[in-house]
Amino acid sequence: VDLLANRLAAAREVDLAADDWIVHDIASDPEIRRAINLHWLPASPQWLLEHLLCWPEVLATVAPELNAAERAALQRPKGIGFSAADIPLLDELAENLGPFEDDLQRAARLAQEAKDQQMHSYMAQTMQTMHLGGGIVNSELVQNRMHLDDAATSLAERAISDRTWTYGHVVVDEAQELTPMQWRMISRRNPRRSMTIVGDLDQRRAGAPSGGWEQTLGKLAPNMRIRKLTISYRTPRSILDAATRKMKELGTPVAGVQAVRDIPGSFQESTALPEQIPHMATDLAQQKLAELTAEYGAGYGTLALIAPTADLPEISDALLKDTHLAQQLTAGQISLIDAQTSKGLEFDAVVLINPEQIAAAGTGDLYVAMTRATKSMHVLRSAKTPN
Repeated sequence: VDLLANRLAAAREVDLAADDWIVHDIASDPEIRRAINLHWLPASPQWLLEHLLCWPEVLATVAPELNAAERAALQRPKGIGFSAADIPLLDELAENLGPFEDDLQRAARLAQEAKDQQMHSYMAQTMQTMHLGGGIVNSELVQNRMHLDDAATSLAERAISDRTWTYGHVVVDEAQELTPMQWRMISRRNPRRSMTIVGDLDQRRAGAPSGGWEQTLGKLAPNMRIRKLTISYRTPRSILDAATRKMKELGTPVAGVQAVRDIPGSFQESTALPEQIPHMATDLAQQKLAELTAEYGAGYGTLALIAPTADLPEISDALLKDTHLAQQLTAGQISLIDAQTSKGLEFDAVVLINPEQIAAAGTGDLYVAMTRATKSMHVLRSAKTPN
Protein backbone atom coordinates (compact mmCIF):
# COMPACT_ATOMS: atom_id res chain seq x y z
CA VAL A 1 0.00 0.00 0.00
CA ASP A 2 2.83 2.40 0.88
CA LEU A 3 4.55 1.62 -2.42
CA LEU A 4 1.41 2.30 -4.44
CA ALA A 5 0.67 5.48 -2.46
CA ASN A 6 4.17 6.85 -3.09
CA ARG A 7 3.94 6.05 -6.78
CA LEU A 8 0.53 7.73 -7.07
CA ALA A 9 1.72 10.79 -5.15
CA ALA A 10 4.79 11.07 -7.40
CA ALA A 11 2.65 10.73 -10.53
CA ARG A 12 0.34 13.49 -9.33
CA GLU A 13 3.28 15.55 -8.08
CA VAL A 14 1.79 15.96 -4.60
CA ASP A 15 3.23 15.62 -1.13
CA LEU A 16 2.08 12.33 0.38
CA ALA A 17 2.50 13.69 3.92
CA ALA A 18 0.06 16.49 3.12
CA ASP A 19 -2.33 14.23 1.19
CA ASP A 20 -2.50 11.20 3.44
CA TRP A 21 -5.99 10.45 2.11
CA ILE A 22 -4.19 8.68 -0.77
CA VAL A 23 -3.01 5.92 1.57
CA HIS A 24 -6.50 5.49 3.01
CA ASP A 25 -8.15 5.36 -0.40
CA ILE A 26 -5.70 2.77 -1.72
CA ALA A 27 -5.96 0.60 1.40
CA SER A 28 -9.75 0.63 1.35
CA ASP A 29 -10.23 0.07 -2.40
CA PRO A 30 -11.64 -3.49 -2.90
CA GLU A 31 -10.08 -3.89 -6.35
CA ILE A 32 -6.63 -2.92 -5.09
CA ARG A 33 -6.93 -5.27 -2.10
CA ARG A 34 -7.97 -8.06 -4.46
CA ALA A 35 -5.01 -7.40 -6.75
CA ILE A 36 -2.58 -7.41 -3.81
CA ASN A 37 -4.00 -10.66 -2.46
CA LEU A 38 -3.82 -12.33 -5.87
CA HIS A 39 -0.13 -11.45 -6.10
CA TRP A 40 0.75 -12.26 -2.48
CA LEU A 41 -2.01 -14.01 -0.58
CA PRO A 42 -1.51 -13.68 3.17
CA ALA A 43 -0.37 -17.13 4.27
CA SER A 44 1.00 -18.88 7.31
CA PRO A 45 4.25 -20.87 7.00
CA GLN A 46 2.33 -24.07 7.66
CA TRP A 47 -0.19 -23.37 4.89
CA LEU A 48 2.49 -22.49 2.36
CA LEU A 49 4.77 -25.48 3.07
CA GLU A 50 1.81 -27.85 2.93
CA HIS A 51 0.79 -26.50 -0.48
CA LEU A 52 4.34 -26.51 -1.82
CA LEU A 53 4.72 -30.19 -0.99
CA CYS A 54 1.22 -31.13 -2.09
CA TRP A 55 1.40 -29.83 -5.68
CA PRO A 56 4.34 -31.14 -7.76
CA GLU A 57 3.86 -28.47 -10.42
CA VAL A 58 4.22 -25.70 -7.83
CA LEU A 59 7.35 -27.31 -6.40
CA ALA A 60 8.77 -27.63 -9.91
CA THR A 61 8.24 -23.89 -10.44
CA VAL A 62 9.89 -22.73 -7.22
CA ALA A 63 12.61 -25.42 -7.07
CA PRO A 64 13.66 -26.18 -10.66
CA GLU A 65 16.98 -27.58 -9.41
CA LEU A 66 15.15 -30.67 -8.12
CA ASN A 67 14.59 -33.55 -10.53
CA ALA A 68 11.33 -35.45 -10.89
CA ALA A 69 12.38 -38.22 -8.50
CA GLU A 70 13.36 -35.73 -5.79
CA ARG A 71 10.06 -33.87 -6.14
CA ALA A 72 8.17 -37.17 -5.94
CA ALA A 73 10.05 -38.05 -2.72
CA LEU A 74 9.00 -34.72 -1.18
CA GLN A 75 5.35 -34.94 -2.21
CA ARG A 76 2.83 -35.56 0.55
CA PRO A 77 -0.93 -35.15 0.95
CA LYS A 78 -2.38 -32.25 2.90
CA GLY A 79 -3.34 -32.68 6.52
CA ILE A 80 -0.75 -35.25 7.63
CA GLY A 81 1.20 -32.81 9.80
CA PHE A 82 4.88 -31.94 9.87
CA SER A 83 8.11 -33.73 10.73
CA ALA A 84 11.13 -32.54 12.72
CA ALA A 85 12.90 -31.89 9.40
CA ASP A 86 10.14 -29.42 8.49
CA ILE A 87 10.86 -27.13 11.46
CA PRO A 88 13.73 -25.15 9.84
CA LEU A 89 11.69 -24.88 6.63
CA LEU A 90 8.77 -23.41 8.56
CA ASP A 91 11.17 -21.04 10.33
CA GLU A 92 12.61 -19.91 6.99
CA LEU A 93 9.13 -19.32 5.58
CA ALA A 94 8.13 -17.38 8.71
CA GLU A 95 11.18 -15.16 8.22
CA ASN A 96 10.24 -14.40 4.62
CA LEU A 97 6.45 -14.20 4.98
CA GLY A 98 6.49 -11.95 8.02
CA PRO A 99 3.99 -11.98 10.90
CA PHE A 100 0.75 -13.83 10.24
CA GLU A 101 -2.45 -13.98 12.28
CA ASP A 102 -5.41 -16.22 11.67
CA ASP A 103 -8.90 -15.04 12.61
CA LEU A 104 -8.73 -16.44 16.15
CA GLN A 105 -5.30 -14.93 16.84
CA ARG A 106 -6.40 -11.56 15.46
CA ALA A 107 -9.55 -11.60 17.62
CA ALA A 108 -7.49 -12.50 20.70
CA ARG A 109 -4.99 -9.70 20.01
CA LEU A 110 -7.73 -7.10 19.52
CA ALA A 111 -9.48 -8.25 22.68
CA GLN A 112 -6.23 -7.97 24.65
CA GLU A 113 -5.54 -4.51 23.24
CA ALA A 114 -9.04 -3.39 24.25
CA LYS A 115 -8.51 -4.84 27.72
CA ASP A 116 -5.13 -3.10 28.03
CA GLN A 117 -6.64 0.22 26.97
CA GLN A 118 -9.47 -0.16 29.47
CA MET A 119 -6.96 -0.95 32.23
CA HIS A 120 -4.79 2.02 31.21
CA SER A 121 -7.75 4.39 31.42
CA TYR A 122 -8.75 2.95 34.79
CA MET A 123 -5.22 3.26 36.21
CA ALA A 124 -4.80 6.81 34.92
CA GLN A 125 -8.16 7.90 36.36
CA THR A 126 -7.49 6.19 39.72
CA MET A 127 -4.05 7.72 40.11
CA GLN A 128 -5.39 11.17 39.17
CA THR A 129 -8.22 10.87 41.69
CA MET A 130 -5.80 9.83 44.44
CA HIS A 131 -3.26 12.47 43.41
CA LEU A 132 -0.61 9.81 42.75
CA GLY A 133 2.07 9.52 40.13
CA GLY A 134 3.54 12.98 40.32
CA GLY A 135 7.07 11.54 40.36
CA ILE A 136 8.67 8.78 38.32
CA VAL A 137 5.69 6.43 38.70
CA ASN A 138 2.95 6.75 36.08
CA SER A 139 0.00 4.65 34.95
CA GLU A 140 1.97 2.93 32.19
CA LEU A 141 4.65 1.79 34.66
CA VAL A 142 2.08 0.40 37.09
CA GLN A 143 0.22 -1.38 34.28
CA ASN A 144 3.43 -2.96 32.95
CA ARG A 145 4.30 -4.12 36.45
CA MET A 146 0.90 -5.77 36.77
CA HIS A 147 1.50 -7.57 33.48
CA LEU A 148 4.81 -8.93 34.81
CA ASP A 149 3.22 -10.09 38.05
CA ASP A 150 0.39 -11.82 36.17
CA ALA A 151 2.73 -13.61 33.73
CA ALA A 152 2.63 -17.34 34.43
CA THR A 153 5.30 -18.21 31.91
CA SER A 154 8.99 -18.61 32.63
CA LEU A 155 11.74 -16.83 30.72
CA ALA A 156 12.39 -20.00 28.70
CA GLU A 157 8.70 -20.32 27.81
CA ARG A 158 8.59 -16.70 26.70
CA ALA A 159 11.64 -17.29 24.51
CA ILE A 160 10.07 -20.37 22.92
CA SER A 161 6.87 -18.49 22.11
CA ASP A 162 8.74 -15.62 20.42
CA ARG A 163 10.60 -16.67 17.26
CA THR A 164 12.37 -13.28 17.12
CA TRP A 165 14.08 -13.95 20.47
CA THR A 166 17.88 -13.94 20.18
CA TYR A 167 20.72 -15.16 22.39
CA GLY A 168 24.17 -13.82 23.21
CA HIS A 169 25.72 -17.29 23.12
CA VAL A 170 24.48 -20.67 21.89
CA VAL A 171 25.77 -24.13 22.84
CA VAL A 172 25.11 -26.89 20.30
CA ASP A 173 25.70 -30.53 21.27
CA GLU A 174 25.70 -33.41 18.75
CA ALA A 175 26.32 -30.66 16.20
CA GLN A 176 27.34 -33.11 13.48
CA GLU A 177 23.67 -33.98 12.99
CA LEU A 178 22.49 -30.52 11.96
CA THR A 179 21.51 -29.76 8.37
CA PRO A 180 22.34 -26.50 6.54
CA MET A 181 18.78 -25.28 7.10
CA GLN A 182 19.04 -25.99 10.83
CA TRP A 183 22.28 -23.99 10.99
CA ARG A 184 20.44 -21.08 9.33
CA MET A 185 17.74 -21.33 11.99
CA ILE A 186 20.30 -21.27 14.83
CA SER A 187 22.28 -18.41 13.24
CA ARG A 188 19.11 -16.35 13.00
CA ARG A 189 18.80 -16.52 16.79
CA ASN A 190 22.45 -15.72 17.42
CA PRO A 191 23.31 -12.48 15.56
CA ARG A 192 26.76 -12.31 17.19
CA ARG A 193 27.65 -15.76 15.83
CA SER A 194 29.00 -16.66 19.28
CA MET A 195 28.66 -20.42 19.63
CA THR A 196 30.21 -23.42 21.30
CA ILE A 197 29.74 -26.30 18.88
CA VAL A 198 30.41 -29.84 20.09
CA GLY A 199 30.25 -32.87 17.86
CA ASP A 200 31.98 -35.82 16.21
CA LEU A 201 31.65 -35.86 12.42
CA ASP A 202 32.50 -39.57 12.39
CA GLN A 203 29.20 -40.16 14.19
CA ARG A 204 27.13 -38.74 11.33
CA ARG A 205 24.95 -41.45 9.83
CA ALA A 206 26.68 -41.01 6.45
CA GLY A 207 30.12 -40.60 8.03
CA ALA A 208 32.32 -37.52 8.09
CA PRO A 209 32.05 -35.27 4.99
CA SER A 210 35.19 -34.82 2.94
CA GLY A 211 35.13 -31.09 3.65
CA GLY A 212 35.06 -31.54 7.43
CA TRP A 213 33.60 -28.86 9.68
CA GLU A 214 34.19 -26.21 7.00
CA GLN A 215 31.68 -27.99 4.76
CA THR A 216 29.31 -28.72 7.63
CA LEU A 217 29.12 -25.16 8.97
CA GLY A 218 29.04 -23.38 5.60
CA LYS A 219 28.85 -19.61 6.11
CA LEU A 220 29.74 -19.96 9.79
CA ALA A 221 33.05 -21.66 8.99
CA PRO A 222 35.25 -18.55 8.37
CA ASN A 223 34.89 -17.49 12.03
CA MET A 224 35.43 -20.88 13.64
CA ARG A 225 38.30 -22.14 15.77
CA ILE A 226 38.63 -25.92 16.01
CA ARG A 227 39.85 -27.71 19.14
CA LYS A 228 40.19 -31.46 18.54
CA LEU A 229 39.78 -33.91 21.38
CA THR A 230 42.12 -36.83 20.71
CA ILE A 231 41.80 -38.75 23.99
CA SER A 232 38.99 -41.13 24.88
CA TYR A 233 38.26 -41.50 28.58
CA ARG A 234 35.20 -43.70 28.07
CA THR A 235 36.04 -46.61 25.81
CA PRO A 236 38.73 -49.24 26.51
CA ARG A 237 41.49 -49.44 23.90
CA SER A 238 40.50 -52.93 22.68
CA ILE A 239 36.97 -51.78 21.84
CA LEU A 240 38.12 -48.50 20.32
CA ASP A 241 40.69 -50.27 18.11
CA ALA A 242 38.02 -52.72 16.94
CA ALA A 243 35.73 -49.83 16.01
CA THR A 244 38.55 -48.07 14.13
CA ARG A 245 39.38 -51.25 12.19
CA LYS A 246 35.74 -51.83 11.30
CA MET A 247 35.28 -48.31 9.99
CA LYS A 248 38.38 -48.70 7.81
CA GLU A 249 37.01 -51.99 6.42
CA LEU A 250 33.77 -50.20 5.51
CA GLY A 251 35.67 -47.50 3.61
CA THR A 252 34.89 -44.72 6.09
CA PRO A 253 38.04 -44.29 8.20
CA VAL A 254 37.63 -42.30 11.41
CA ALA A 255 39.88 -39.80 13.15
CA GLY A 256 42.42 -41.40 15.43
CA VAL A 257 41.55 -41.27 19.12
CA GLN A 258 43.83 -42.51 21.89
CA ALA A 259 42.23 -44.46 24.76
CA VAL A 260 43.67 -43.73 28.20
CA ARG A 261 43.14 -47.30 29.42
CA ASP A 262 42.48 -50.84 28.32
CA ILE A 263 40.68 -53.80 29.90
CA PRO A 264 41.89 -57.25 28.80
CA GLY A 265 39.07 -59.23 27.21
CA SER A 266 36.80 -56.19 26.95
CA PHE A 267 36.06 -56.89 23.26
CA GLN A 268 34.59 -60.23 22.17
CA GLU A 269 32.79 -61.56 19.10
CA SER A 270 30.62 -64.54 18.23
CA THR A 271 28.29 -65.73 15.46
CA ALA A 272 24.99 -67.57 15.36
CA LEU A 273 22.47 -68.64 12.78
CA PRO A 274 19.84 -65.93 12.15
CA GLU A 275 17.09 -67.86 13.94
CA GLN A 276 19.36 -68.30 16.98
CA ILE A 277 20.15 -64.59 17.39
CA PRO A 278 17.32 -63.74 19.87
CA HIS A 279 18.20 -66.73 22.08
CA MET A 280 21.94 -65.95 21.96
CA ALA A 281 21.23 -62.29 22.75
CA THR A 282 19.33 -63.42 25.85
CA ASP A 283 22.20 -65.67 26.95
CA LEU A 284 24.70 -62.83 26.52
CA ALA A 285 22.44 -60.46 28.46
CA GLN A 286 22.34 -62.95 31.35
CA GLN A 287 26.13 -63.31 31.23
CA LYS A 288 26.78 -59.56 31.20
CA LEU A 289 24.26 -58.96 33.97
CA ALA A 290 26.00 -61.57 36.12
CA GLU A 291 29.35 -59.84 35.52
CA LEU A 292 27.87 -56.48 36.54
CA THR A 293 26.35 -58.01 39.69
CA ALA A 294 29.70 -59.54 40.62
CA GLU A 295 31.47 -56.20 40.22
CA TYR A 296 28.90 -53.70 41.50
CA GLY A 297 26.22 -55.66 43.32
CA ALA A 298 22.68 -56.71 42.38
CA GLY A 299 20.79 -54.09 40.41
CA TYR A 300 23.83 -51.90 39.75
CA GLY A 301 25.64 -51.22 36.48
CA THR A 302 24.05 -50.71 33.07
CA LEU A 303 23.71 -52.99 30.04
CA ALA A 304 22.60 -52.09 26.53
CA LEU A 305 21.59 -54.42 23.73
CA ILE A 306 22.01 -52.39 20.53
CA ALA A 307 20.44 -53.94 17.45
CA PRO A 308 19.03 -53.02 14.04
CA THR A 309 15.55 -51.56 14.36
CA ALA A 310 14.01 -54.51 12.50
CA ASP A 311 15.43 -56.98 15.04
CA LEU A 312 14.22 -55.19 18.17
CA PRO A 313 10.72 -56.77 18.47
CA GLU A 314 12.00 -60.36 18.24
CA ILE A 315 14.82 -59.74 20.71
CA SER A 316 12.41 -57.98 23.07
CA ASP A 317 10.09 -61.01 23.04
CA ALA A 318 13.04 -63.29 23.89
CA LEU A 319 14.17 -61.06 26.79
CA LEU A 320 10.68 -60.81 28.26
CA LYS A 321 10.41 -64.59 28.49
CA ASP A 322 13.14 -64.49 31.15
CA THR A 323 11.61 -63.17 34.39
CA HIS A 324 14.82 -61.64 35.76
CA LEU A 325 15.79 -59.96 32.47
CA ALA A 326 12.24 -58.68 32.07
CA GLN A 327 12.42 -57.11 35.55
CA GLN A 328 15.74 -55.42 34.81
CA LEU A 329 14.44 -54.24 31.44
CA THR A 330 11.48 -52.62 33.19
CA ALA A 331 13.71 -51.19 35.94
CA GLY A 332 16.03 -49.59 33.36
CA GLN A 333 19.21 -51.52 34.16
CA ILE A 334 18.91 -53.14 30.72
CA SER A 335 18.23 -51.04 27.61
CA LEU A 336 17.17 -52.53 24.27
CA ILE A 337 17.71 -49.80 21.67
CA ASP A 338 18.79 -49.07 18.12
CA ALA A 339 22.02 -47.30 17.20
CA GLN A 340 20.41 -43.89 16.71
CA THR A 341 18.85 -43.99 20.18
CA SER A 342 22.20 -44.91 21.75
CA LYS A 343 23.84 -41.70 20.53
CA GLY A 344 25.19 -39.63 23.41
CA LEU A 345 24.67 -42.44 25.95
CA GLU A 346 27.12 -44.77 27.65
CA PHE A 347 26.78 -48.15 29.35
CA ASP A 348 29.04 -50.39 31.40
CA ALA A 349 28.45 -53.29 29.03
CA VAL A 350 27.10 -53.50 25.47
CA VAL A 351 25.87 -56.42 23.38
CA LEU A 352 26.01 -55.29 19.76
CA ILE A 353 23.82 -57.35 17.43
CA ASN A 354 24.21 -57.65 13.65
CA PRO A 355 26.60 -54.71 13.17
CA GLU A 356 26.67 -55.14 9.38
CA GLN A 357 22.93 -54.45 9.21
CA ILE A 358 23.39 -51.35 11.34
CA ALA A 359 26.19 -50.18 9.01
CA ALA A 360 23.88 -50.65 6.01
CA ALA A 361 21.66 -47.87 7.39
CA GLY A 362 24.69 -45.65 7.99
CA THR A 363 28.32 -46.32 8.89
CA GLY A 364 28.22 -43.50 11.41
CA ASP A 365 25.47 -45.34 13.28
CA LEU A 366 27.75 -48.35 13.68
CA TYR A 367 30.61 -46.20 14.95
CA VAL A 368 28.26 -44.73 17.55
CA ALA A 369 27.10 -48.19 18.63
CA MET A 370 30.68 -49.48 18.91
CA THR A 371 31.80 -46.65 21.20
CA ARG A 372 29.10 -46.72 23.92
CA ALA A 373 30.73 -49.24 26.30
CA THR A 374 32.87 -48.22 29.28
CA LYS A 375 33.80 -51.79 30.35
CA SER A 376 32.99 -54.48 27.81
CA MET A 377 31.34 -55.16 24.47
CA HIS A 378 30.29 -58.39 22.81
CA VAL A 379 29.49 -58.36 19.09
CA LEU A 380 26.95 -60.95 17.97
CA ARG A 381 26.48 -61.34 14.23
CA SER A 382 24.45 -63.63 12.04
CA ALA A 383 26.33 -66.46 10.33
CA LYS A 384 25.38 -67.44 6.82
CA THR A 385 22.82 -70.25 6.75
CA PRO A 386 24.47 -73.45 5.39
CA ASN A 387 23.21 -74.70 2.00
